[in-house]
Amino acid sequence: MELSESLKRFRKRFNFSQEEVASKMKVSRPMYQAYEYGKSVPSITVLTNLADACGVSLDYLAGRIDEPYPYKNQSAPAPIDAPVNEPTDVSSLQTELTELKATLAAKGLI
Repeated sequence: MELSESLKRFRKRFNFSQEEVASKMKVSRPMYQAYEYGKSVPSITVLTNLADACGVSLDYLAGRIDEPYPYKNQSAPAPIDAPVNEPTDVSSLQTELTELKATLAAKGLI
């Protein structure tokens, strides 16, 4: 799906006017119209403004997925700069691997 089509799908699904979407994106209505008509492409900052304002994922806005809230039942991912628990030896790695396998098996993923 083209980004222009995806933006129009988003706007219609949530019953927003072009003016309302433009405001959420922090752009003018003519600029938003250019995005929706495929005459211009919004920057990632502009798309992020819209995603944040409406609580939808960028993947949804880009037309990559059909669900606007794919992560609503999941905890947010850890920030990139979050500390990582680094195992100190092989036995720690084996323990972590065993725990991971058990978790994945419990969820039916393996």
